[in-house]
Amino acid sequence: MSNEFTLLQTPGVLGFYQSCEVTMIFIYNKKLKTTYNLYTLIAFEERPYSSPNESYLSNPFHISKDFFIGIFQYNLTLEEITEAYNHLLQQHIWRYKEKEFQLIGLQKLNKQFIKCNGTSNVPLNSILKNNFHNGSYIIEFFDTEKTFLNELLQVTSLEKINHYIKNILPIDLQFMNDRIGNIIFQFPSNLTAIHYRSTENWDGMNVELVWDARVLAKEHYALQIFDNFDETITSFHLTHELNKEKFTVTTGNSKSLNTVQIIDTKHQLILYSKTASFMQHLAFNMDIGGNEPRTIQKAADRQIETIDVVAQNNSNIKGATTERDWIRQRKYKNAKDVLTEQLEFIQYGKNGNERTKALQDIRTLINRHGREGVYLWDPYLTYEDLIDTLYYCKYLGAEMKAITSCDKKRMRVYQHQLETPKKNLTISEWYAIQVEGLQSSSNNVGMNLEFRCQHHNFGWKFHDRFLIFPSPSGEPKVWSLGISVNGLGKEHHILQLVSNPQNIIDAFNDLWSQLNHEECVIWRS
Repeated sequence: MSNEFTLLQTPGVLGFYQSCEVTMIFIYNKKLKTTYNLYTLIAFEERPYSSPNESYLSNPFHISKDFFIGIFQYNLTLEEITEAYNHLLQQHIWRYKEKEFQLIGLQKLNKQFIKCNGTSNVPLNSILKNNFHNGSYIIEFFDTEKTFLNELLQVTSLEKINHYIKNILPIDLQFMNDRIGNIIFQFPSNLTAIHYRSTENWDGMNVELVWDARVLAKEHYALQIFDNFDETITSFHLTHELNKEKFTVTTGNSKSLNTVQIIDTKHQLILYSKTASFMQHLAFNMDIGGNEPRTIQKAADRQIETIDVVAQNNSNIKGATTERDWIRQRKYKNAKDVLTEQLEFIQYGKNGNERTKALQDIRTLINRHGREGVYLWDPYLTYEDLIDTLYYCKYLGAEMKAITSCDKKRMRVYQHQLETPKKNLTISEWYAIQVEGLQSSSNNVGMNLEFRCQHHNFGWKFHDRFLIFPSPSGEPKVWSLGISVNGLGKEHHILQLVSNPQNIIDAFNDLWSQLNHEECVIWRS
């Protein structure tokens, strides 16, 4: 029995729990007759236990011929959840009544406190239940192997699975895909409610603190407040006097990111933690209507559209410049410099042709991040572009994938680029040119490359250009090229790191699977 589990559910430590709600999201393989845990959340609750209240939250959803997904929910008593927890801890089996789920590769993590969202969103809140009051402790069993995931992604996408789940529950497993296969026990902190605002002169806070009436002794609780700006603690306050409902504390400064915490010093637990800032100045937009509307007449149908136009009046109520404004300017400039140095945001072509530099930067990225693979997605990709980029990867046997596209328009472009222009160039002839080019331009030592082409009814047409680094063992990265590889550096474009790389990777893999036909394969090595 885990001491953490016993402590967190003890009445009066975090709350006065009386039951648990279990939500199981599962995948069933009809062919193998095997059930996989996609994600399970056990939320402790203060409502009395009345019945198991078993229910499927929707009809099973078929994501392929052999797989379907379902969501099953039920309630347990504290005694039942304790028994189920011990069985999971000792046998690596989740058991409910006569059903047992073998869970291989689960690693129990130490307890963690998950803050409620403040100035920024806390990622884990996207898969927890209603963690927007004080925060919650969790005990997490982490699936470190996720053995079924690769098999699942061969027949469907996380986007499709996630869309089904989010229509039923506010759980985002596409965003938190590292938690797939995990089991989380959630212990909400319910003992107190706190409200606070800055003092008028910004040197502290007015605090209102309301305790659960069942909390009698308060001498072992403490309130901690500190202000963090530019990685510097600019103010701090700690008090153990939490018997009053309303009081004022002096911190020295409350202008930036204030972290407010209530701490149980007896059990060494956090009861509340949130980082937020107060509004210091007000900006608003006021639009004044009444002007003559703008008219648009389209030649195709001769119909006239009208657009109401308004006069803009922008107001920004702000005080005098302070030392923090100067610090923010320095941080902004330094952040831009770091992005450029790390090739996360860089412009080319502002001062003429920068082809050599752009290609060198792409090669640097490939050798910095391509150990586990590198994909190129570009509708105008040719063998010359692959030679200029992927062939500079130093990692022997790294998985490389490339997708290009052909239609009548692009075929005309390709045929005029040949040393000896050819009219009515066919796709098969263009394929042969690519193969001959890849064979003659390199001895292909250590290359593990597949080059596919979207055309006709295979897959779908695309426009954007991406350099993709999948990483099963770490964090994937994706760069938007802003231009086709054959135009890198020749004119203005922006190379920038994409903030949600997995979405791009999922889209690439989706199209890649659509092009799994011999008519689409240009080259395999």
